[in-house]
Parts: sequence; structure tokens; C-alpha cells
Amino acid sequence: MQVGVWRSGVTLWDYVIERGPFPVPFAYNNRGVARKAEGLYDLALRDFDTAIALKPDYALAYYNRGLAHSGAGMYAEAVRDYTKAIAHKPDYFEAYDDRGLARDRQGMHDAAIRDFTRAIALNPDYSEAFCNLGFVLDLDGRYEQAAGAYTGAFALQPKNAAAFFGRARACRKAGRTAEAVMDLRRGCALGSEGACSELRKPAPGSAR
Repeated sequence: MQVGVWRSGVTLWDYVIERGPFPVPFAYNNRGVARKAEGLYDLALRDFDTAIALKPDYALAYYNRGLAHSGAGMYAEAVRDYTKAIAHKPDYFEAYDDRGLARDRQGMHDAAIRDFTRAIALNPDYSEAFCNLGFVLDLDGRYEQAAGAYTGAFALQPKNAAAFFGRARACRKAGRTAEAVMDLRRGCALGSEGACSELRKPAPGSAR
């Protein structure tokens, strides 16, 4: 048994790669994932490069390389990788979602909104994409639409504290103060520190 020497996912896939009779793309991909989880982005990127060189249509490796590029703050490169992943797997809703996040980081709000919307169309149960859509719509000043997106998120996950906090911010900006306060209370009760912090702030015009 080798379990004793596999102190991490990295050492496990080191063993598979070193002992294998020939290079296996999934082994390099998986070691890249383990290295990314440890914050070793340069080494992770090398592994994903090798996996893709061995299997040029490897959608998962492109996606994971995109995540590594995003983690390293290399958003243009991440967008290219997610786009490659989608080219090889057109229904890759996670790639659309993460490409939207990378585009948001680049300030490309309209493109990000299109990606989140596409991710939801491909998987209507993907609550994370609803939250991400709500966040960018809020940034874009589309507060009512943002509130609607957050509603979609906690319709799927009724205990999603971040969705309640996000909808509270959108409602407040849309002038729906009473609804915002209700959502802040729900979010705080579910563990959102942001919502709790907002509730502790004095209301505008109130005595301190």
C-alpha cells in the first residue's frame, strides 16, 4: 500500500506520473488541480499545458487552466481558456460561469452578463450563476434585474445567505428599503456577516 506516502493529491499524482508506462493526460490534469489548490499556480499551469499537449481536445484541462489563470490574476488568459473549453464542450455551463467572472474582473460587464445568462440557460438549477448574474447587474446599475437574479438563487437554495444579502443591496439601491431590511435580517440569521454589519449601521437621519 502506498497510502502512507501520499501526503497530498500532488504526491499521489507524482507517483502515477512517475510510475506510469506512458504519459496520461488525466494524471497531469489532476496533479494540476492539486497544485492549484495549494496555490502553486505556475506549476499547475505547466501540468495543464502538458495535459492539453497530450490531448488537445481536453475540455476539462482547458477549464482548469482557466481557473489557475484566474487564481493568478491573469484574466485575459483565463477567458481564452474558458472559451477553448466551451469550444470543445458547448454545454459546459461551469466554463460559461467562470468566464463571466473573469470578464467581470476585466470590467466587461455586458459580456459577463451574457455568460452568466448562458450558464443559467444550460443549467437552470445552477444557483451560483444566479448570484454572479445578480452581482454584475447590480454593478451595472440594473437593480431590479439584479434583485430578480438573486431571487432565482435562493429559490434554489433557500438558505443562501449571500443571495439574501445581495438582493438586500439591490433592493436598497432601487428604493425598496423595507424589503432590503427584511432580506438583511434573513441574510444575517443565515450567517452573512455583511448583512449583519449592514443591520448594525444607523439608519440615515437617525440619532447616533
